[in-house]
Amino acid sequence: MIKFKIFLLLCTCAASTYAQTASPLEAPPFETTPVAKEQKPVAQNDKVYELFELSKLPAFPGGESAMYKFIAKQLQYPAEAREKHIKGTVLLSFEVNTIGKVGNVQVIKDIGGGCGIEARRVVLTMPDWVPGEFEGQVVKSRYSMPFKFNLN
Repeated sequence: MIKFKIFLLLCTCAASTYAQTASPLEAPPFETTPVAKEQKPVAQNDKVYELFELSKLPAFPGGESAMYKFIAKQLQYPAEAREKHIKGTVLLSFEVNTIGKVGNVQVIKDIGGGCGIEARRVVLTMPDWVPGEFEGQVVKSRYSMPFKFNLN
């Protein structure tokens, strides 16, 4: 768990932060006309696309480093797994629908001790993702994610 947290911390530190170019005393120009967000067409089928089929992958809001921070904050090592010294990798699969909601979470590989249940719980608490795209259309997609549990 400590190695996982250190890994997440290093990923976080590696992310670049850009300084604002305007001075704090300058106000940005006031926009009088609202800018409409570009709406992508939504696929009119129920197919769940795999990642290799997509032209644009689904994304956690804020990117990968934000996702690692979220997981590190939410994930709790299950008591049963800690008592039994269970460690390893849980593999989850889940869908990101056309509006970014996460659902249909399945534990593909579990190591026991409540680790699969905990990883599933964390995924179900995730904020809405940016949905994936196929040929310019927003589609439902399947995403797989490993969760490493390690006692140190």
